Amino acid sequence: MYSYDGEHEFYFEYSDYDVSLTMPAGFIVWSTGYPSNLKEILSDEIMNKYTKGLAADTIIKVITTVDLNRKNIFRGKERSYSWRFSVQNVPDFAFGTSDHYVWQMTNVKMNGRRILVHTAFNPSAESYNEVIHFAKGAVEQYPKGFQGIPYPYNQITVFHGNSGMEFPMIVNDDAFPNRSTDVYVTTHEITHMFFPFFVAMSETRYGWFDEGMAYFLPQKIQLSFDPSDHRVRAAKGYSNYAGKETDMPLMTPSYLVREPDLSMLSYYKSAIAFDMLRNVLGDDLFTRCLTEFIIRWNGKHPTPYDFFFTFNDVSQRDLTWFWKDWFFGRGYPDLGIKEVKSGEGKIRVLVENKGNYPIPVEITVTAQDGSEEIIRETANVWSNGDKEKWIEADIKIAAISAEIGAPWIPDSNPGNNKWKLN
Repeated sequence: MYSYDGEHEFYFEYSDYDVSLTMPAGFIVWSTGYPSNLKEILSDEIMNKYTKGLAADTIIKVITTVDLNRKNIFRGKERSYSWRFSVQNVPDFAFGTSDHYVWQMTNVKMNGRRILVHTAFNPSAESYNEVIHFAKGAVEQYPKGFQGIPYPYNQITVFHGNSGMEFPMIVNDDAFPNRSTDVYVTTHEITHMFFPFFVAMSETRYGWFDEGMAYFLPQKIQLSFDPSDHRVRAAKGYSNYAGKETDMPLMTPSYLVREPDLSMLSYYKSAIAFDMLRNVLGDDLFTRCLTEFIIRWNGKHPTPYDFFFTFNDVSQRDLTWFWKDWFFGRGYPDLGIKEVKSGEGKIRVLVENKGNYPIPVEITVTAQDGSEEIIRETANVWSNGDKEKWIEADIKIAAISAEIGAPWIPDSNPGNNKWKLN
């Protein structure tokens, strides 16, 4: 048994919960599970707004600052109230409570059911008024991204707490000083409803899998709300870290790694590895493989090997070369230009893979007049273990310089990325 110490996250078996939480009068409770006795606690006025929110596509403000000031939230004048919640087949239970938070809710209609989306937050955190939109967008995206696999629960609550932490059906998210981080943390934590809670890989041992997926998968929905590309953030962060003595293989058990190395392993490096895998397979095949993995292993406590074997099986490709380097290897991402031959409408660039990790090739070729052409090859060019590769392309310009790399591709040594005609 390993301690859950704040760095290394929990891993429990599925259970059924029927929980009563007795709180002093004035305190509202949001939690894992579905409430069963709100009518006994909330006033008719608040209950009417809640009931409206059960079917509303718009944002319903169940409790506002006006309600808090008027003290019209509770039925009767009891000294305490017992809030009851129940749910089946979840790996943990968590709750949040406050006597001064406002409450917003809406819902998403999906596959014949309605998924409730709640936010509970301090009204002084004005940026939190947008969080419900980010949360709703995250819930809506997953049936599209996983080819129809529905969001696993009928409810999600984003509770204004500290930093960011996931629990089944409720996440504990701070209010951040910029919109980009609000978008990122909201969508990241909600993605955890699939990884680990729906699939159930051990986040204590393989934290990089769930954190990497939660970093990598919401990128499109994040960009729909904010232009910050967190894929670029990961590439830059890992480029500055890669190849150090503490840059451990992804398959290193998470409980053997401490901060700050744990975060680099769990978030940046793993998210990049999944992005590189998508580059190898293409969007459609990657999605088919991931969808099948979720279907096959829902709730069965898979290991990374089950992930590897499922992708090999569904793609009908032996991806051992990719798993070996990105998940077991001690390499680093570093491509460089070794030689260029250009003329008669063609260009040949000898690219050297100095760091061993298979990463995509993106070469920007520049002409005398400043015009550019971009040559792209997926990370598949390294599938046979070559350390050098001639990249050939037809070009319409006479090249005077070439540079390899892109903001989303990690590179630990940009000093060997450029070639210039003498």
